[in-house]
This record gives sequence, structure tokens and C-alpha cells, in this order.
Amino acid sequence: MIIISLFSNKKVRFEKIIKREKGMALVAAIIFVAVLTSFAVAILSMTGDDSKLSTLHRESTRAFYLAEAGIEKALWLLNTPVSQGGKGIKWRTTVPFVEGNSEEYYEVMVETTTIPSPGVPEIISIVSKGVVTGNGKYDKGTRKIQVNLRKGISPSPYTSYNYAIMTYAEDSNLEFDGHVKIEGDIHSNGDIKGNGWDPDKDVDGNISYAGDNTVITGENVSPTVVESYPSIDFEYYETNATHVYDENTAYDIGGGVLNGIHYYKGDVTISDDLLVIGTIVVEGDITVHGQPDITLLPDADISVVMANTGNIYLDGNVHIEGIIHSEGFITFNGNTNIEEGAVLAADGTIHGTGSETKIVYDVIYQEKPVPGTGIEVWKKDSWQEI
Repeated sequence: MIIISLFSNKKVRFEKIIKREKGMALVAAIIFVAVLTSFAVAILSMTGDDSKLSTLHRESTRAFYLAEAGIEKALWLLNTPVSQGGKGIKWRTTVPFVEGNSEEYYEVMVETTTIPSPGVPEIISIVSKGVVTGNGKYDKGTRKIQVNLRKGISPSPYTSYNYAIMTYAEDSNLEFDGHVKIEGDIHSNGDIKGNGWDPDKDVDGNISYAGDNTVITGENVSPTVVESYPSIDFEYYETNATHVYDENTAYDIGGGVLNGIHYYKGDVTISDDLLVIGTIVVEGDITVHGQPDITLLPDADISVVMANTGNIYLDGNVHIEGIIHSEGFITFNGNTNIEEGAVLAADGTIHGTGSETKIVYDVIYQEKPVPGTGIEVWKKDSWQEI
């Protein structure tokens, strides 16, 4: 009986253990399924996040390249004349310039940021925003780029010194006074006026103007449109100069001989006899006084013999062979003989006082680009993403 009782007790305990183990297995199975489910949900969530991030990255990259495309398009429009399909170097925007479609496009603003003043160049900025809209929840992107530009000179086969004398400012008044003889064509993007000067007798060539207030008449005088003109690449001359002189200094360079390119960062005065075989380039005014004898001759490679950012005042016995180019106004007094060469300035007054002033055009410049000159263009100065 005792044996039977012991067996019976063990059986009861065994059954309890079995039941308890079954409960533990169920709990373990439930935990395993929960963990597996959580893992699967995590995997799916990570996959979704990766897909979302991948889509956002892809569309952000597309937006970035759209913004870059907007910068390049604006730069092309700025540096291309209206006659050739562009908007010209003076183009600015008041509302965004937009190109693209409803799903991807760029918006461009072109604005002046720094107004030019003595010693301070004009700077403009292009701000381009690339936008990808898409139709889904995540396929969107926006990137914005700002590029600052400043003016530079680019060689061009489309500009040359085609006139014996030309003034390029659209509000210029090219004036002739007294005994002035011109052999070659004359053009002003503004007006032309004369006093004691007969265009039919004193000019062996054609005279054209784009202004509205020209008072001279003659068989060889006619209105025309504003024309393009070459610009001096001052960086080119400074880089290739034989001598570069310190800035903020006034120089008197009379008396002697100068060979090569001499680059002055300040006003220059010539008050004594001078022979130049090469080029004088000045960041400032050039003044000739005291009746010195001055001869300017081009060297073998460069035809520009005098160029500056300010005004030129010639008063003396001046003989020039080559090109005079001033970004300001130019005034001839005394006995000035430019033979053979060309004169280009923003504005000008030619006085034939005393002896006869004479300008004889050198036909080798006709439709021919000159080293160290070109067209004004906007060039990239800085880049940033904003």
C-alpha cells in the first residue's frame, strides 16, 4: 500500500510538472512570435525609411542640379547681347526668371549687390532655386545657390577698333572745335557737335551717331544705332607689364624713353619730352601739359599705346601711332597728330587750336581683334549654397 501510494504521489507531481512545462512552452512561443513580429516590423520600417531617404536624396540632388542649371542659364543671358538671343550685361530681375515644368523647374533672381565707385567694382548676384515637386509624398526637393559676379574682359572676334574716333557712352557728346582733320570714319553712341568745323571738308570718311541731338549736317553724316565696342583688359596688361608702379601715387613720367608695358596705379602727368615704345596703362587720369614733345609707338605685338580708367588731357606736341583708349573723356588741345591709329573714349572733345589736329585711321584695325581687349562679361567671383 505504501508503494502504491508513493507511485501515485509521483504521478501526480509528474502531471503537474508536465502541465507547468506546457504553460512555459506556450509563453515562450508567444514571446518568440512577438519578437519575430517586432523584428519584421523593424525591418519593414527600416526599409521604408531607407526608401524615403533614398527618394529625398535623389530629388534633392535633382533640385541641386536644377539650381546649377539656373545659374549657368542666367550667366549666359547676361553675357549674350539681346541681338543674339540674350538679355545683355545690364539685365536685372524684379520678379523670378523661371524655366522648367510643373514637376521640376528653377527660379532665378539677378540683382546688383555693390554699386561701382572709385576703387570698388560693381558686383551682382545670381540666386537660383531648383525645385522638384513630384506627385508622391516624398518625391520633393529644393536647393538654392548664390553666385556673386564681377566684370571681366573676354576676348571676342566681334569687337574691334573700326573708327578713327569713337565715343561709346550713349549720353556722350563728341565735339569738334576748330581745325580738326579726320581721315577715317567717325561714330558716337550719343551725339556729335561741331564749332568752326565742316564735316564735308574736314572728314574723309563717314560720320554716324546714335543720339537724338546731333546738330551737324553733311552728305557724309547719318543716324544709326548704338554699336558695340572693345573694352580694355586691365588685368591682361598688368600681368604682362614690364613695370608695375605702386597704387595711390601720382607720377610725372616725362623726360626719357619707356620700353614695354608700363602699368601705373595712380594719376600720370607728362610735362617733359617722352618717347614710349610700347604701352602706358593708367588706373586714373593722364595729363599732358607744358608743351612737351611726346611720341608713342606700338611695340611688335600690342597696338594699344595709351589706355586708362579715368580721363585723358592732351596738351602739347603729341605724335601717336597706335590706339588711344580711355574709359573717361578725352580732350585734345594743341598740336596732336595721330597717324596712324584710332581713338576710343566714353566721351570726347577735340580742339584744333593753334596748329591743326589730325587723326588718320589705321586700316589694319578694321574688323580685327586687338590683344588685350575684348568684351565686358560677368565672371564668377564666389559660390555658395544657401
